[in-house]
Amino acid sequence: MPHPQAAATPDAADRDCRTSEPIRLGLIGCGRWGANVAAAVERSVGARLTAVADVSSETAMRLAARLASVPEVLSPPDMLSETQLDAVLIVTGAASHYELAMAAIRQGKHVFVEKPLAMTTTDSFTLTEAAATAGLILMVGHTFLYSEHVIDVERALREGQVGDLRYVSLQRLAYGRFREDANVIWNLGPHDVSILIRWAGRPPTAVRCVEYMFTRPTISDLAFLTLDFGDFLGHVHLSCIDPEKVRRATVAGTAGGIVYDDVEGAVRLHVNGSRVQPRTLAAGDPRRPLDIELSHFVDCIRTGERPQTDGIHGAMVVAVLEAAAASAALGGDWIDLTLALRKVSIGVDPDRPSGGPSLAAVQRTALV
Repeated sequence: MPHPQAAATPDAADRDCRTSEPIRLGLIGCGRWGANVAAAVERSVGARLTAVADVSSETAMRLAARLASVPEVLSPPDMLSETQLDAVLIVTGAASHYELAMAAIRQGKHVFVEKPLAMTTTDSFTLTEAAATAGLILMVGHTFLYSEHVIDVERALREGQVGDLRYVSLQRLAYGRFREDANVIWNLGPHDVSILIRWAGRPPTAVRCVEYMFTRPTISDLAFLTLDFGDFLGHVHLSCIDPEKVRRATVAGTAGGIVYDDVEGAVRLHVNGSRVQPRTLAAGDPRRPLDIELSHFVDCIRTGERPQTDGIHGAMVVAVLEAAAASAALGGDWIDLTLALRKVSIGVDPDRPSGGPSLAAVQRTALV
């Protein structure tokens, strides 16, 4: 399979890489997060939001009226066929991501799509292949991976500052935002699964999950995931029924540990067995993660560079979420991800060791 960020066709290269003109972006989805994306584009250098679209024309018009760029208001189909756009930003419900992204790719447009990339691993692979074949950029909006705090933790791990990794525990808790189109696994899970994959440098080999429905009979609002990376375990606690907002990660290694508190805005390195005070890791980029993310998308369009959160990474995340849902349906059985992730093996960091024997030596069900 050609790489999703393979060299663009000559026409695309002439249009995107050899001009100082702003990259022309269209936004599909003008809700709460879509408005944040639009504002980030307006703060960016080298891009212009020229059109917005939403299934509700009134919602699109309200957003357009607030923007300094004065974008044109279009319907989603008209947006996809608009020849004056270089790329589309898809910020809609997850169930619509595949159809909209595929339509944009077929129209020759670069695509930024909010997490998750799609609702199935197969659809994620299909989008990745289609973008690669067309020589287009496909990027997934895993915004937390552009947070300097998450990058700080990754840097510390790769430098061996905590020794050999033993486990990572992440919590993403709050009250409210009960969605009818996605349970807590698909709504909140993409954030922490993507972070774990980035920190590990590879996808997990297996996942298990248990979920609970407290506020509605068929949509979970509490879930616990365990991801087996071979030489360490990752634990994820997701909830939209907790009284306090918590976004916290604890990293434990043989020589030390890290506590990352996103609500507090701090990352602290602890040294085991000493009285040394925890050291606060320093963030290097003061910009908001969303601003960094969208600037990266624009840069990738101009240069053909592979996005940090490309279709391969997005497909890995979806494979884990799909396996977690399958595990929850089976009451928490381990689901083996080896077969599901075989197609994206080229996305694994070749400089990262594959890890030792599995810590979860139990019989597993394969996710086909």
